[in-house]
Amino acid sequence: MATSDRESGARQEEVALSDIFPNPWNVNSMAPADFDKLKESIGRYGLPFPIVVRPHPWEADKWQIVDGEHRWRACGELGWETATVSIVDYDDETAKEAGIVLNGLHGTPDEAKLGSLLRGLAQKRDEVELRKVMPFDRSRFDELMGELTSVDYGRIEKMQGDKPKNDSAGSYVERVFRMPREVAEVVDEAVTKVREQEQFEHDWQALEVMAADTMAS
Repeated sequence: MATSDRESGARQEEVALSDIFPNPWNVNSMAPADFDKLKESIGRYGLPFPIVVRPHPWEADKWQIVDGEHRWRACGELGWETATVSIVDYDDETAKEAGIVLNGLHGTPDEAKLGSLLRGLAQKRDEVELRKVMPFDRSRFDELMGELTSVDYGRIEKMQGDKPKNDSAGSYVERVFRMPREVAEVVDEAVTKVREQEQFEHDWQALEVMAADTMAS
């Protein structure tokens, strides 16, 4: 059943994904890791924003995407047969213009509020599952969580005095590595994989296993 949006002139319908086609001018790209997060979020929450389409200019009874190609592809990979679309009656120029606007109109979050919101969620949700769906890489997630801070571990150990250390790792040191983004993404994925497989609490535990495997080979 179709619904109408009186202000925009658009109407919403449930249509077959096989009747929807991408447009040839889309300039929006998405990294594979971000696409995986998008797919995870749609699988978890559904499709909160319809795919914007117009009647296909040369295929009868078909639809061409104005905005939402990645959502459409994610739905297909999830095995969906249909999806909700918002149908607009745009000519070529209007469709291209709207695509640029819809891709570009994103607000900038307040860093403090975003970090507070994320930390609140992490107290209620499993952090591993939260990381899977949040649109941040590992370092950005840690930064928002407040984990990437300058810590004087020596001072902390001095303050502890002769108190027994219950942590089997003993004293801590910090290692900082500068590397290309694509390399960092590979390292992040490897750490996450080992951490999930072994059900570790900390990243360093995964790194320890990875290093031990390398030394043993």
